[in-house]
Amino acid sequence: MSPLKFALSAIAAIIILRLFQLQIIGYENALEFTKSRKTVVLVKQPKRGTIKDRNGKVLAINEMLYDVHFDTLNDQEHLTFFENIARSHKVIKTGDSYSIKSLTFDDITTFELKYMEHNCYTIKARSTRNYPYKTSAGNLIGFCNRLSNKEGREFINKRIGSLSDGDFLERETSFADLSNMLKGRSGIESYFNEELMGQSGITVIEKDTTTGKEKSVDLLEVIDGKDIRLTIDIELQKSIESAAIQYSQPVAACVLKTNGEIVALVSTPSINPNDFIPPTNNEKIKNYLNDNHGRPLVNKCISSAYPPASVFKLLVAACALNENQINSDTHIECTGTYKNKRDAFRCWVYRQYGKTHGDIDLNYATATSCNIYFFEIVRNIGADRFISWIKKFNFGSTTNIELPNEKSGTIPHDKINADELLSLGIGQGPILTTPLQIASFINTIANKGSYYKPVLIPDTVQKQPENTNISPKVFEKIIDAMRDSVRKSYGTAHNEYLASIGFAGKTGSAELGNNKISHAWFAGLYPWNKPKYIVVVFAEHGGGGGDIPLKICEEICFFLER
Repeated sequence: MSPLKFALSAIAAIIILRLFQLQIIGYENALEFTKSRKTVVLVKQPKRGTIKDRNGKVLAINEMLYDVHFDTLNDQEHLTFFENIARSHKVIKTGDSYSIKSLTFDDITTFELKYMEHNCYTIKARSTRNYPYKTSAGNLIGFCNRLSNKEGREFINKRIGSLSDGDFLERETSFADLSNMLKGRSGIESYFNEELMGQSGITVIEKDTTTGKEKSVDLLEVIDGKDIRLTIDIELQKSIESAAIQYSQPVAACVLKTNGEIVALVSTPSINPNDFIPPTNNEKIKNYLNDNHGRPLVNKCISSAYPPASVFKLLVAACALNENQINSDTHIECTGTYKNKRDAFRCWVYRQYGKTHGDIDLNYATATSCNIYFFEIVRNIGADRFISWIKKFNFGSTTNIELPNEKSGTIPHDKINADELLSLGIGQGPILTTPLQIASFINTIANKGSYYKPVLIPDTVQKQPENTNISPKVFEKIIDAMRDSVRKSYGTAHNEYLASIGFAGKTGSAELGNNKISHAWFAGLYPWNKPKYIVVVFAEHGGGGGDIPLKICEEICFFLER
């Protein structure tokens, strides 16, 4: 080996050794305590687990960053060196000290190779979190920030509490080495925080104050956090988000496989979790908090509840078919108004165009979303019976998805009057549901009455679904009616592309009163004869379900079919 190569190899080895030593966060800092104490307990920080999508793409990962601190600038040589550095690097001034922040491993290696002969700086390593996909799935993945002092103590005390001398360790433990440790505050990062964080290592160092000799004992080995793999397809997620952000309205979209796996859970606008990792930009955080229209910190798929509108007519049909109140050939006449009631109980086609649907059957009523047809059949079912059916499909209960802050929605528990029952029959009145609840309901239709819990973790998919004990023929008739909504020219969801791939769906427009623009729904499954996917799209103040939600659904199916 040539002398030059040997020298370069030696320098590289020194740098690698130095950087390796820096990986143990705060360890050297904590050793300073031993100078004045007989015993010190050190905490070794575990590595936080990664989060990946169904295909192994990394959604959240730990990274080591390095800060260069300039210690002494008290002679001309050091000052000249520092001034040269400041021309090529962004130097941050804090009080009387200067530093260069957040260098990568490659950056710091280059820096060391170039400047290692100078002795006026020190390098400190710190662990941070990185979200490569930025805003994509941001409020699903969630964000982290640093542990508070109280949380740090609780974290360590829980770890050492099982040891026989835990009380002593608790008094003596140094918490200096947890200053950069992160805790999940929302989304997956929060729900699986304990698994992702891992367990700290505990080392006791004893010093003989007479001889100065030190002895260390590792009481507990550090246990790194577990990796989490999701059912989400991040590329599908990105595709839906790209389609949704074309519109100013907030959007929620759920895509499920029929076994309950969630392959996309979109809520726009979203957050960039990187913005919450220290050091934070307070202006960006303030913008998230103050966006009352978009509410980016809220996952609208699970944490916002809305009137389900005409999508709920599918539940009315299921109940009436199963109890032989109607069959596919049962005809009811749409006269535009219902039993001389006020405007709220008119058919939408009469209110908007002064027309009626005439004498129609279930398929036509579903495809055209006729209010009068469903007013009549829900009245015949009765309030008590219909409310029991609402509960049968788990409305009013959380789905227990692996995310925090899921809402249960609202269903009527007390007696309701005749007008409230009619409103309920078209998804208005005393009923609020989340987009994920609607997706779960459509999935039960797709599985002909078998219920699969929606999940984000592949290992938690139910091996055996729950049975609703409803005849599969009921759901076959409902799916056929949903097909007409898409394939018939008079259907509210008529779309040639979706019809060509066998999509069966139902639109909904949730009226809000006070001249506000309606919320818009589109929910369905495909292919109709052997469903693989459930798609639900919701747009706040999106108008009709056949507009924004239908267009986004089309983009989703383009992706799934490619």
